[in-house]
Amino acid sequence: LGALGGSVSTLGILALLIPGIVDARPDGFGRGMGGGDRGLTGGSASMLKAADLDQDRRLSLTEYKAFRDGKFSDMDADDDGQLTQQESLDYIMARVAARVEKRYERGDQDGDGQISDAEFKEGSLIQFGRFDRNNDGYLSRDDRRRGGSRGGHDHDQKPEPSAAE
Repeated sequence: LGALGGSVSTLGILALLIPGIVDARPDGFGRGMGGGDRGLTGGSASMLKAADLDQDRRLSLTEYKAFRDGKFSDMDADDDGQLTQQESLDYIMARVAARVEKRYERGDQDGDGQISDAEFKEGSLIQFGRFDRNNDGYLSRDDRRRGGSRGGHDHDQKPEPSAAE
């Protein structure tokens, strides 16, 4: 990777900051936690939702090509019709940077520009509460979204300690 090694290492480190659990989408594209053969989840579902111009929860070849062409244009910074590794890395890094910025907006509760150990732990408990849609104290397939439901409890609250701990 040569000169790009530092950028790739930085990207790898930043990727660790982004939560690894991918949840199902209520838009018809996602079907479960964890990806694999359970359907499109996470970023793929978001991409397909954005590309579904007629919002029929299906993606035609025409819609896919239009989305693909727009994505290429977004990545081709110098508009020369070619993508370089650097253009690809710059595009990805900008997206990662935006996600990290959002993470800090949510997680930096005291506004000091840093996430402390206590803030990180508090945020992870809130995140667990959001994923535990059936409020049973466990994360499992039962917590998948169905029909747009977000479960029966307040998802911005951390869960109560249970016997499962």
